[in-house]
Amino acid sequence: MPLSASFRAVALAFALLAGAATAAAADSDAAASALALLTEKSAKKRAAGVEALAASGHPAAAAILAAMAEGRLHFRKADKRILITERKGRTLLLTEPLTGERAGEAPAADFRKVRVNNRLRRLIRGALGTLNLAHPDPERRLAAALGLMKSRDPAVRPALASALERERDDGVRDAFALARAAIDIRPDAPKGRRIQA
Repeated sequence: MPLSASFRAVALAFALLAGAATAAAADSDAAASALALLTEKSAKKRAAGVEALAASGHPAAAAILAAMAEGRLHFRKADKRILITERKGRTLLLTEPLTGERAGEAPAADFRKVRVNNRLRRLIRGALGTLNLAHPDPERRLAAALGLMKSRDPAVRPALASALERERDDGVRDAFALARAAIDIRPDAPKGRRIQA
């Protein structure tokens, strides 16, 4: 390979790596902004945080949302820093949500749980379902379908339809079809979809 071709190949490799790093940084910035919304008193702002976190593309989004649904997402009262927690008596074992790194432990009294009402639970279930529709593990895709059957959120229908077209596992494909039908039989769904479902 001539020198100029080698140089171009190396330059292209560096450009691709830089692009990937920039995209990862953007995912982290978007996820960090979404986490900040989860500390708000307003349920609407927390809902916006859930939606933004799910849309951020960050690899830890599903784990953070699952921790939130399970009551294991807390923020420190002093600075509103969000952490995934595990209770150990009056102490919380702390984990950084975006990196998964241990962050020590602290008194539970220093933290406040991220509040989750029923609307947020449904939103989280739908977001987790959408995030897991393309997971490599068929069990996770099946669990996602079951979660979407419960949430019946029409906003996830396009992602579900796309996943249904791509799915190769018969059992998971059937579950995706049932989840889509559960969305399509909602009273507010278009009449044609209700009849077809």
